[in-house]
Amino acid sequence: MNNNPNYNKKNLLSNFTPSSFAVITGASSGLGKEFAYALGKCGINTLLIARRGDIIMKISKDLTEKFKTKNEIYVVNLADLNQVEKLADFLSKREDIKILINNAGFGLRGLFHEIEPYKELNMMMVHMICPARLIRAILPNMIKNNCGVIINVSSLAAFINYFGASLYSSTKRFLVELSKSLKFEINNPNIKIQALCPGFVHTEFHSVGDYSNFSEKSIPKFLWMNPDKVVEISLKSLEKNKIIVIPGTKNKFFKLIFEIPIINYIIKKIISKKAKKIKLT
Repeated sequence: MNNNPNYNKKNLLSNFTPSSFAVITGASSGLGKEFAYALGKCGINTLLIARRGDIIMKISKDLTEKFKTKNEIYVVNLADLNQVEKLADFLSKREDIKILINNAGFGLRGLFHEIEPYKELNMMMVHMICPARLIRAILPNMIKNNCGVIINVSSLAAFINYFGASLYSSTKRFLVELSKSLKFEINNPNIKIQALCPGFVHTEFHSVGDYSNFSEKSIPKFLWMNPDKVVEISLKSLEKNKIIVIPGTKNKFFKLIFEIPIINYIIKKIISKKAKKIKLT
């Protein structure tokens, strides 16, 4: 949790009314949880969305105790289209929702043609269809009220295709392109749209599912960021109207490096050669 005492002072979020709500998917841990506490510190109420109801209930109660805000929960499996449709219908009727943070996501390890199809469909559902559907549900009221914030949590992987993560990179790229297109289409400075593209972050992401046997030590220490810093950069960037936000100088550097064709080619060849020597799944 961000403990900077000046974090909630004189920022864009202070303009929202006390009745404003922020919807956060994947709110049970990681960046979702961090966003909840950062917004709570700004006096903004939250609607926490996740599969693990017991965890978001505890977070909700803690937010209320700490910040005296109103906090609701909605338990849902975002890989289930029927459940997402019910959630979208519920959100479309809420004019008090001023912020939407599409944060839910997960990783897969393995070659596209070898991963079980249902896992790939679940990823496309959670990373693409669900965010787009929730934006569609909430955006009309934001336009009507001339106010709103949409943050789509993408990844640095959206710009860097690497061996064994073709679908992950592609779905995260979708969020970047959707954010850019919506910003152009809406063309309203009072509705902030952001694609947040962090690199390696200390969250549960690399300790669950296909990454349950992943060791953070396999990635150089200097490449990791803490979730509170990522969230702080994200929220501060809203005031600058940045559409694509890449937290950390090192991550910006990597993106630039990979945009140089010859370097991109060389790095991909090296990564692919090494990756083929290990079992990915």
